[in-house]
Amino acid sequence: MTRICITQGRIIDPANDINRIGSVYVEKGKIVSVTDEPAGFKADKVIDASHQIVCPGFIDLSTRLRDMGHSRKATFKSEVIAAARAGVTTLCLQPDTVPVIDTPAVAELIKDLAQLAGYPQIYPIGALTHKLDGTELSSMLSLKNAGCIAVGNANQPVKNLLILRRAMEYAASHDLLLMFRSNDFWLSNNGCAHEGVVATRYGLPSIPEAAETIALAQCLELAELTGCRVHFGQLSSKRSVIQIHQAKKYGLRVSADVAIHQLHLTENDMQPFDSAYHVLPPLRTEADKQYLRQGLAEGTLNSICSDHQPHDLDAKLGAFPETEPGMSALETLLPLMLNLVRQHAITLEQGIGCLTANPARVLRLKSGSLTPGWFLAPIFEKS
Repeated sequence: MTRICITQGRIIDPANDINRIGSVYVEKGKIVSVTDEPAGFKADKVIDASHQIVCPGFIDLSTRLRDMGHSRKATFKSEVIAAARAGVTTLCLQPDTVPVIDTPAVAELIKDLAQLAGYPQIYPIGALTHKLDGTELSSMLSLKNAGCIAVGNANQPVKNLLILRRAMEYAASHDLLLMFRSNDFWLSNNGCAHEGVVATRYGLPSIPEAAETIALAQCLELAELTGCRVHFGQLSSKRSVIQIHQAKKYGLRVSADVAIHQLHLTENDMQPFDSAYHVLPPLRTEADKQYLRQGLAEGTLNSICSDHQPHDLDAKLGAFPETEPGMSALETLLPLMLNLVRQHAITLEQGIGCLTANPARVLRLKSGSLTPGWFLAPIFEKS
C-alpha cells in the first residue's frame, strides 16, 4: 500500500498556516499534497477523516523511557505504544539513563533500541558533563556526531558557573542546543514541595521559587555572554515566565517549554500527601499556573512537553518526601492540551503548534508540519 488519501478532515498545520477542511495525499510515506489533489493520483487506501482533525505528529521535548537500567518501570516497547496512542511521533530522551548518555556508544545504543522498537524518531539528549557529575565536560561534538539532538544535564547540578560557562562555550562553538533545567540544587535542598502554604502546613521539605529563578537568571547571563542557544525546560513559576519574556525582548537565543501537568495542577492538589503529585519542579500556586497559561498563549513559552517519567508501584509508596518524583504523562498529553482549549486558555491552533511546529523549530528538525515532500513518521502506517 503506497498511496493514501486522508479526506475531508479539518487540517490544522500551524507551520504552514493551514486551518481548513480538506484532504492530505501521501505516497510511499511522503506527503505529496495538502488540500489539492495531485494530477493522476489514485489512492490505494482512502481514510475518511470527516469531523476529525488532521495535524502533524507531536514532538515531546522531555521524556524518559526507562528501558536502560530501569526496565522494571517501563521499556522502549511499552512507552512507544503509549506515545503512538497519544499521537506523539518524536521523543527527546533525557540523558539520565543507565548508563548515562555521555559517550557515542550509548547514543548509538539508544538509536538501535529505537529501531528495534519501530520508533526511529527517538532522539537522545547528550550529557553536558561526564556521568552528569557536573564537573568534567563531555565530548559534545562526538555526541552530536553520534546523533544527539542537544546536550543537557537532566536534573543534575553543574558544580559551578565557570564549568557551565565553559560548557556553553563548547556547545556554542558547535551550534549545539543546550537544554537546561533551571534549578539551584543547593537552594532546593532535597525538597519535594513548593515553599508555600501547603508545605508549611504539612511540614514538607520545600523548594523556593527562587531555586528556579536564580538558576534561570544565571544561565540567561551566560547565554548572552557565550551566544549559546538555550532551551529552558519545564518552567514552573510566574517570575520565570517574566525573565524569559525579557530575554526574548532583548534578542537572546532562548526558548522555553512547560510540562503539561504544571498547566492544570497546583500545590493544593497534593493534599493529603498523594505521592502521584510528587514532581520536580514542584507544583506551585494558582497564580503561577495562570501565568504559565498566559505565557503559553502569548508565545513566551513556545512548547508543551509531557515530562514523562514512568514509575513502578514501589517508587510511589512510602512517605511523600521519600517517593520518587515524576509521573507517567505520554497518554494524557493530548487530552490535557485539549482541555486547555476547552477552558479557553489557548486556541486549538496554538495547542497543536506547541506540540508540533514550535518544538520542531527549537530542535531544527524537518518535521512538525504537513509540508509536501516531507515524510510522515514511519509509525503512521502501523497505527
